[in-house]
Amino acid sequence: MFNFKALALATTLTLGGLFGGMAPAEAGTCWFREGRYHNAAPEWCGTDRRINANGHVVFDVTNPEGKTVVTIVMWDDNTAELIGLANHVITVPTYTDRDGDTRFVLGGGEEFIVRF
Repeated sequence: MFNFKALALATTLTLGGLFGGMAPAEAGTCWFREGRYHNAAPEWCGTDRRINANGHVVFDVTNPEGKTVVTIVMWDDNTAELIGLANHVITVPTYTDRDGDTRFVLGGGEEFIVRF
């Protein structure tokens, strides 16, 4: 089971259907790090990349059952909008780590990490 805790697994956004067909999901790896001194265990996730109606790059991150648990809109200023976190929309800073993974800084030392 995909362990997102703060990402509210119950969220099952279906925005992809609103903006046309989506490509098949790519296999990815996700991590949720709680606190800066805790190692995060990698877990499988699906990552669907698409362009929404406004021309923005959007990623739908899915759990092993194929349900979207968070939708990510990447911005050009090293921030991202996360849609679906505890049924909220939040904007967070992002960076690419030395392994090429994208890290979304949630605050309090918590990070959501995705290998696209």
